[in-house]
Amino acid sequence: MPLISFIIPFYNRLDLLKRALQNVLSADFNGIEIILVDDASTGRNVADELSAFIKHKNIIYLRQPENRGPGAARNRGLNAAGGEWIFFMDSDDVIYPKILVEIARFLTEARDCDIVVLAKTMFRRPNGDFQIQQFADGTREGVVDSFLRGQILNFPLYSFYWLQKAFMLRRF
Repeated sequence: MPLISFIIPFYNRLDLLKRALQNVLSADFNGIEIILVDDASTGRNVADELSAFIKHKNIIYLRQPENRGPGAARNRGLNAAGGEWIFFMDSDDVIYPKILVEIARFLTEARDCDIVVLAKTMFRRPNGDFQIQQFADGTREGVVDSFLRGQILNFPLYSFYWLQKAFMLRRF
């Protein structure tokens, strides 16, 4: 059983999806499966364009017969998932390989968790370096409060690069 099932619904947007897949697959961690749910993309032969990824042993490709929206696509992916943990991603999300390895290490050590909240922001400093800023004070209450209130960060010396607030759920 994989540790993490990444469920990625998508409709078209193949270039963004390929970038997301490359990031997840380049992590030095093998305990994953990636479930791609094509929500009836149009205009291209998706299976051909994704063939290099689809043939990967950890990727499951599912195609919806008609476009039903991201919720239905996520539910179909959830039904196919075999991982202990479920991580919903969008096709334009990027999870950096080093962060994935850290998350996997945490999940294998923290056996008493059922929900994990990822709450980080990355900023580009004026010199080009990146800084990762945690949303909350690290306590369970602080993370939940920050997530629910949509904490707003203002760093005038940094350019905002990305915002990540996501849930991982343990499969019951």
